[in-house]
Amino acid sequence: GQNHAGTEFRFAFMQNLNPSFNNTPSFDISIQALENADVTVTFGTPDNIALGLPYEEQSISLTTGETELLFFGPGLLYQEITGSADQLSFHVISSGNIRINATHNRFYFSEASAILPITELNNEYMVMSYSDDAFTENSEAVIVATEDNTNVTITSTQLIAEANAGVPFTINLNAGEVYTILSNLDITG
Repeated sequence: GQNHAGTEFRFAFMQNLNPSFNNTPSFDISIQALENADVTVTFGTPDNIALGLPYEEQSISLTTGETELLFFGPGLLYQEITGSADQLSFHVISSGNIRINATHNRFYFSEASAILPITELNNEYMVMSYSDDAFTENSEAVIVATEDNTNVTITSTQLIAEANAGVPFTINLNAGEVYTILSNLDITG
């Protein structure tokens, strides 16, 4: 099975719901130290500021068994468009083994994920995502590159902005870049 402890992590949140309905989100990152650890959590890069995108960095020191909750936002700390690569991911580096859980909070809504370290990631994935019955919220998938010059081949089960169903296309991402796929159709597959 996969181990959810490690020293380096990259992840991103997906957009969801409408901020005009349930307000601006906040993001929490829970870090549990399995051994003494100096931890730095970064969202985006300093270059984001010149582009009008968010950038934030927090550092903490933890002792074995200690858990700390870091808060990011409020704000839209995720990609809202499809078809472009942006530095909108979280990067966590630790001097010791840690576990991370990430939470996205809004009025009437929250979501949480156990984050896998980079060493536990693979190179082939299937998406489980659906649009709502009223087709008002998108089906979506988010890809985060863990290293520079990452080529990702995507074959969608539905028509998306980038390609027809069943037609593969390739994107190139650098470490920390996020690519979001949105569709009002179910892109599971």
